[in-house]
Amino acid sequence: MKKLILLISTLVIFSSGLFAFDFFGDRFFEIKAGVDLGLSNNATTIDRIFKQNLEIDLKDLASRVPDSGFDLSLFAKPGVQSKLAIGPFSLAFQSGLEMHNITNIGDDLFDFLGYGNNLGQTITVDVKDDLDVFAYYQIALGLKFKRFNIKLAPSVFLPLVATSGKIGDITVENDALGNFNLNLNLNAKLYSIVDIQKLREMEIDPYALIKNAGYDLAGQVDLPLSKKLLVSAYARVPLVPGTLNTVSSLTGSYSFTANLATQSYNSSDFQYQIGSGSQAEYKIHRPLKAALYLDYYPIKNFLCLHLGGGAGIFRPFSEEIHWYPEYIAGLNLNLLGIVKMNLSTEYTDRVFVHQAGLSLNVRLIEITTGVSAQSSDFVKSFTGAGFGAYVYVTVGF
Repeated sequence: MKKLILLISTLVIFSSGLFAFDFFGDRFFEIKAGVDLGLSNNATTIDRIFKQNLEIDLKDLASRVPDSGFDLSLFAKPGVQSKLAIGPFSLAFQSGLEMHNITNIGDDLFDFLGYGNNLGQTITVDVKDDLDVFAYYQIALGLKFKRFNIKLAPSVFLPLVATSGKIGDITVENDALGNFNLNLNLNAKLYSIVDIQKLREMEIDPYALIKNAGYDLAGQVDLPLSKKLLVSAYARVPLVPGTLNTVSSLTGSYSFTANLATQSYNSSDFQYQIGSGSQAEYKIHRPLKAALYLDYYPIKNFLCLHLGGGAGIFRPFSEEIHWYPEYIAGLNLNLLGIVKMNLSTEYTDRVFVHQAGLSLNVRLIEITTGVSAQSSDFVKSFTGAGFGAYVYVTVGF
């Protein structure tokens, strides 16, 4: 009997200590790795494009393309992080790649394809592209004070490839012989950190490239207004631009001719060439960011409502500068720290993203994954015009 009482007492004491420790809470040390990907357009559903036999209703497509033109958006963010948290202090080391690309084709092309044009009249539309590829390394410092928390994240980034603005044009016409003619001409300036043409045969010294690195500083302040309400301010400010010291010409051509009367067509193979690089000094920053966030916990540690808004500036301090608003709204469910679920909608980096995520945590390992529907057009983002996915694996104790 005494042994039974002693055993029960020991279990009670151990259980109390376990729950006080919050076994599924923040880890002392962890390593996290994963990737976030997205592909979308603003006109048609992805399943119509990626199929064995491509069938396109040109009139339907023309009605779907907005006045701003056809956008094709692609991003990828692979990364790895290690983090140490001791009491109110945390230190994280993060590194990875960021790739953002938006290609735009003028809407006049699709109006021509869908509705036709006057005989002999030539239509020329611009092809534009914004491409950024960065490698980055970041140190994130966190401190918790009695009334607020602060995080600082100085970063060094290395621009790898970039282009912006017009990269070519497409010309279409109906001639007097009943032919439909289409010609694509590419003539882009492709900026890179090394000569792409000689990439395979040259040895790259990472330390020699540090002189081309840029620097920025991110920071966040969290201010609890009550037990249920948290306000946060975030900003990423450019400090020193990175430099791309090589520029190459990207040229290409494609032609297509069809005659409806004879039901004949002829097309050329798509030909492209990247010329040898020449010296350049192209300065580039990562986008400037600023935002305010509000977290409301109606049921503490179980339900969180998240709302935020701000702005981003693409290519700050350059001729290609333009700004765009950003927002996020979502809810997070936390079941004992073991299962976490989230739903969110946001507009970030010029793409609307509607996302559902799930996280499974057994303390020593945590798997976080999610899927999203997305597009650069708000209405099209609900119609299957794009998709995204992410997966991260965290191990630690």
